Amino acid sequence: MKKFLLFVLFLISINLFVFSQEDKQVLTSQGESWINNTGMFSRYHSNKFSDTGLYSGYKAEDEVLANRTQHSKTFDKGSGSYEYMLIGDLHYKDANDLWQDIDVSIKTSGNTIFPYANTTNKFRTYYTNSIEGGIKVSYLNTDFELAKNTKISLVNGGNSVVVSNADVSADLLDYRTINFSNFAQDIDYQYIQ
Repeated sequence: MKKFLLFVLFLISINLFVFSQEDKQVLTSQGESWINNTGMFSRYHSNKFSDTGLYSGYKAEDEVLANRTQHSKTFDKGSGSYEYMLIGDLHYKDANDLWQDIDVSIKTSGNTIFPYANTTNKFRTYYTNSIEGGIKVSYLNTDFELAKNTKISLVNGGNSVVVSNADVSADLLDYRTINFSNFAQDIDYQYIQ
């Protein structure tokens, strides 16, 4: 079970590296755009078919959907020619057992316990509105609860003083970030999908 949990956490961390056009505003310590500086884009990025995207030179409409697998895409190049790309996790199976593109966006769910969720991936993440509730991750019919009752404590000479605010509520900052403003003095707490 321990190895399985570490694997699930690894899967989550792999999928956290997702960038949007807004992220071009995220600056490195040298004041440069991180994406412009590195040229790196995620395979889940919305610009994946642009000139700088992962599928540069391909068109979304040329993908042969019937040939999709979890780790591959096939593109019709015309004249009976096809190109097969084997990359890693690209797709997840939906409720109808069809391969769909992974989308790591967090959306409102309509669920009162977990008002935010991402269900368009091979694992699903559900976020509560309170700092005590944490996150639920569902993978292969197993649920994991993480980050429950999160707090910050200062420890000095064996004395522990909680300095975090348990009464904060979550806000969806953008399509991939849940934010708890003023979790502690001058500290926001965030989950980034």
